[in-house]
Amino acid sequence: MRRELVMAGLVVSLAVTGCGSGSKRPSSTATAPDASAPSSAAAPADRSAYLVAANGICSDMEATLNGSADTVASLGLKEANTVLVSIVRDAVVRLRALTPPAGDEATVAALYDRFDELASRQESLYTTDVTSADELDRADAELTALVVKSDADAAAFGLVACRFGPS
Repeated sequence: MRRELVMAGLVVSLAVTGCGSGSKRPSSTATAPDASAPSSAAAPADRSAYLVAANGICSDMEATLNGSADTVASLGLKEANTVLVSIVRDAVVRLRALTPPAGDEATVAALYDRFDELASRQESLYTTDVTSADELDRADAELTALVVKSDADAAAFGLVACRFGPS
């Protein structure tokens, strides 16, 4: 029972906090953005244009996460987690499709690798057997530490809309 409560908290946290600045933009869909959809900023010319495009993708992701809250609430924990993780993964695909500013390629790749790791860790909570409260607490603490590090590094780079923890 404890596992289900902590898992529910993680799923709800991801759905509520999304990956954004905390603004609540309505969304009419509970599905993830189409990762293959063309972006008007697919090849930003400079860091400023890149940050506008990347923060826009994260804002879109947040709106999708927020818009899916009712649908997710009606699902079981595993299914809700699958929906939310797929929304995050689709946004990371869109982020990786942007051409990073010259000289920032390694930084951007590391940030998006961390976003992928967050999604994988969240997903793994439902695909592995955590058999004790201590294991669950450890997994939760590791995920929380990764969220804090990811948010700090993203904000330091200028990806202020790309947050996984509370704003």
